[in-house]
Amino acid sequence: MKKKVLIPFAAALLSVGLLVGCSTSKPTASTNTQNSAPQTNSQTKEIVVTANNMSFEPKTVAVEKGTKVKLTLKNKEDKPNNLVVQGTNIKIDNVAPNQEQSVEFVADRQGEFNMVGTLSGMDSMSAKLIVK
Repeated sequence: MKKKVLIPFAAALLSVGLLVGCSTSKPTASTNTQNSAPQTNSQTKEIVVTANNMSFEPKTVAVEKGTKVKLTLKNKEDKPNNLVVQGTNIKIDNVAPNQEQSVEFVADRQGEFNMVGTLSGMDSMSAKLIVK
């Protein structure tokens, strides 16, 4: 009698596990390293960082925790550039000269994060993202 009850229960449990494991949702760029859902502000703050003369401008940008951010790297250099927000999974890669590229994320962890260029010859380029 117990086997007849356990077999359908185990099959149902396995089916649910397969459905959850085969989800097609894509992860979003985020400062979050935990699985908690952040509370977000409804408006997106647009931040443009310009790469020019081997530096990033502005040097410091600040947002409130929970803010949706659209971060754009505008490359005015004569070679490709990138921007990496250290301590997060936020990265803008391979922006061609005189082009721009954006990434959107939720600033869900307070702190100060260095934004750096990591391509060859760009390692002196830095700025700071502050999440209050």
